Amino acid sequence: MKKSLILGAAALAAVAAAPAADAADVKLSGYYMMRIVDADTTLNDTTKVDGYQAWRQRIAINLDAKVSDKSSFHMRWRPLGSDDTIQGVNASDSTGTGTIHQAWMETEMYGVGVKVGQLPLSINDKILFKDSGGGFGAIVLSKSFGDMTVVGLNVRVSEGSITGTTTSDSDEADIYGLSLLGKAGNVNYQLTWAYL
Repeated sequence: MKKSLILGAAALAAVAAAPAADAADVKLSGYYMMRIVDADTTLNDTTKVDGYQAWRQRIAINLDAKVSDKSSFHMRWRPLGSDDTIQGVNASDSTGTGTIHQAWMETEMYGVGVKVGQLPLSINDKILFKDSGGGFGAIVLSKSFGDMTVVGLNVRVSEGSITGTTTSDSDEADIYGLSLLGKAGNVNYQLTWAYL
């Protein structure tokens, strides 16, 4: 818990110290996907009660906002959830629920890179963490020294009750990690220590 608070305080200090800007360079991207499904789950069924026909759709919107030379915000949003049914005329559409897959900011303060939020992570050649299009709740600090970079991270693996009614922090799990990346001659190396 103390490690989370220390890293959280460092991240908040970085956010508070980020330079203010009047306008941001905003880039929007995304996609729309529609599919028509006509399936029979039991091929030898003659009653036709297990047939499935539907029109399904998915919308994804990506937002990248560069607030300053050192600070930016990123978001990946699916306003209709992962999958949504296209309804008929005069039908209300209540099947889709919006999902934010990623929402995070990054900045630099005193030469230390800071990333905070629900962000994509790929660490240790995707062995420790692998970006699969979603995100991990994390605080990542990084500092470069010539050809070597040190990365410290606090990743929320699971979250239990956030209401404060539990008697301990045992309902949540964090991974604390320290990674050293660099190059020696023609060899790239990465050493990672992680604690759960």
